[in-house]
Amino acid sequence: GGLLAYVGLFVGSSITTSAAMSVCIWLTELGFVMSYGGILLKSWRIDQIFNCRRPTVLKNSASRLQTQRLGAYLITLLALVSIILAIANEMDWLVSCEDGVGIGVTDRGSGEKMVYFDRCAEGKFKNVMFFAHLAILLPCCYLCFRLRKVAIEFAESHEISVIVYFASLIVILAFIVDARLLQHSPPDYLYLVRSLKAVFLFGVMAGVLFLPKIRQVQFPTPGELARRKSRRIKRAMTRTTTQISFISNVAPVQRASFV
Repeated sequence: GGLLAYVGLFVGSSITTSAAMSVCIWLTELGFVMSYGGILLKSWRIDQIFNCRRPTVLKNSASRLQTQRLGAYLITLLALVSIILAIANEMDWLVSCEDGVGIGVTDRGSGEKMVYFDRCAEGKFKNVMFFAHLAILLPCCYLCFRLRKVAIEFAESHEISVIVYFASLIVILAFIVDARLLQHSPPDYLYLVRSLKAVFLFGVMAGVLFLPKIRQVQFPTPGELARRKSRRIKRAMTRTTTQISFISNVAPVQRASFV
């Protein structure tokens, strides 16, 4: 999800076409739903396992908590968001453009000339996307509050809580800045706000979730590498000895039966 959002930032620069800006919005929104929708489903599964008070309910819902079923839920959520984006694209709500913005370009033959681009930014559908983000993040916040007492080695509840609370704050701040402070600003500033929003949303997620795991990786010392090599040699010699013994015992019997 983070990679999709970052690719969207490269596609939708501050000076771009309407089609490129649409691709940028598609990639960013699908990346957000893929990443934070996955966190929502994971938190829901952990809540169902650890906070379920009736064992019969947990036993009956075991099939719904399997990884394959949660993957199907996530694909369904992505399909729903894709349908909403497609409808908004057909209604021309995704992108708003200003035609005929001149940019000076220097040519060796004819000197400086003006090349006209379209300055495109997110359309009025960005308010709908804001509430769609909250529709994913607010249930995540509720589940993180319920999982605050779950052991961290089972749920990673502390890391997920930090990610969800920080993401909710970033989404709300970006909406306020975009709606109040940058309402009549050029698309350059809007692109900057969108870029910072994506960097904070997905960069913090990657850092909080994966940096502790990287620190726990124990790289082998030279002595440990030598011991591993010795064990591999011993296992190989044992297999070779076993194969030779098997051949020496079985081969005469096979020759006799063949004769």
